[in-house]
Amino acid sequence: MGLDEALALVCLVAELDRRRFDAFGRRFLARVAAERRLTVGELDVAVTALRALPSARAAAALRALL
Repeated sequence: MGLDEALALVCLVAELDRRRFDAFGRRFLARVAAERRLTVGELDVAVTALRALPSARAAAALRALL
């Protein structure tokens, strides 16, 4: 599964199953950190956007980091 698909799944879980969202969010963030060369500031944006899901603006911010 690519990062785009993983993000779509995280967004879906954020909307439908908040109990499982934390685990999905952590896994997604770990993948982004491992697969993209993001700065600490960009990782901070990713964490902030994850906390704001299921907001469409938060999803767009995450998409922009990919």
